[in-house]
Amino acid sequence: MNGTKKVDGGVTAPKGFSAAGVHAGIKGKGTKPDVALVLSKHQAVIAGTFTTNKIQGAHVKLCKQRLAARKARAIVVNSGCANACVGPHGWQMRSAWQQ
Repeated sequence: MNGTKKVDGGVTAPKGFSAAGVHAGIKGKGTKPDVALVLSKHQAVIAGTFTTNKIQGAHVKLCKQRLAARKARAIVVNSGCANACVGPHGWQMRSAWQQ
């Protein structure tokens, strides 16, 4: 597997990682977690996989830009809520995401 090692136990199994999930209402009125945060105690190497769709939301473009640094301490994961066709307003919202 190209120098990788499988670690049993989930996303927090590697030393220095923690995670939390909450129900934020993205998927409706259910009670299952639909937003998660994964935090690394130290900067970690990151990678990403993105849609090949020609219509890509501002959040996809922003994530691609941030991925170029190849380092992060945290990621936020949502459950199937792309909101890709947000127009110019979506890109303007990036200032709120950067805080």
